[in-house]
Amino acid sequence: MSDHATRSWVVGVDAGGTRTRAAAAELASGELRTGQGEGANWTVHGPVVCRERIEGVLAAALPAGELPSVICIGIAGYYPPDHGETVDRWTQEAWPGVTVRVVPDVLNAWAGALADEPGIVVISGTGSICYGRNSKGQEARAGGWGPLFGDEGSAYAVGVDCLRALAQEVDWGRPPSPLGRRVMGRWPELGSDMRGWLRGIYRLKWTREQVAELAAEVVAAAEEDDVARHIIHRAAGDLTPQVLAVENALGEADLPLALQGGLSTAERLRSELQRELKALGSALRVVETRFSPLEGALLLAAEVHGGREAVETVRRRIET
Repeated sequence: MSDHATRSWVVGVDAGGTRTRAAAAELASGELRTGQGEGANWTVHGPVVCRERIEGVLAAALPAGELPSVICIGIAGYYPPDHGETVDRWTQEAWPGVTVRVVPDVLNAWAGALADEPGIVVISGTGSICYGRNSKGQEARAGGWGPLFGDEGSAYAVGVDCLRALAQEVDWGRPPSPLGRRVMGRWPELGSDMRGWLRGIYRLKWTREQVAELAAEVVAAAEEDDVARHIIHRAAGDLTPQVLAVENALGEADLPLALQGGLSTAERLRSELQRELKALGSALRVVETRFSPLEGALLLAAEVHGGREAVETVRRRIET
């Protein structure tokens, strides 16, 4: 028997709307490998595209000719009651004999942010959602309803608020604000004046993900622009009810709260959210994020493979 046959790989996959990433850890040697590809949101891209992209990224993360022992795949847009049967058939066909756990991508974010320990994570990325687990293993979630009637406080929502504010500047005949000048400089291909620039978003058929990219410019402009500061304040206020709903459902005091997603590094959003929660009597402690969602998927895979001991092994590997 070859040495490869005795190696034990656990693989975590984080399949989001913008990109899909995989990480593979060999438990005995500590070897860590990664792969990356295009987004694979189950609802947006559909089963055929998601299968192809996830399988490709996972294969890229493994050495040639080697198979994983356990796979954990967190997929954006995956809702088990609607998609579970299709996903089960796929994983059995793609990786026969391999233990595969498929979960909504929010579990990756939670496991990464809190190192697979009790607490709450609020995700403010392209979409928004809040998920938590208490010390008894009880779970709760809020949000995650998508752009039609949800995604409050998300990067997409911030991007939409940005566009609305810029459109109002045009309607009132105001010169471009610092926020307006910033976004026009970032995407000059849309147009050279604000009216034409805004119309360019329709002309070039911007996607939800592209609108969400505006959030980074809003955050940067907030240092000098009152409108940008107001947009961030509103995002924090919109995230607060999700967090409170999960805290109430878990019924456990003094849980940590971490932020994940594209807006999670915005210090202004973090401080505004903490202030909003405190004003409403929340006992949550805002903490720094420990690991990424991809690393969270790897920790979940290790948990399936060998319980807490395997989790600790992978955690130590990630930290080094």
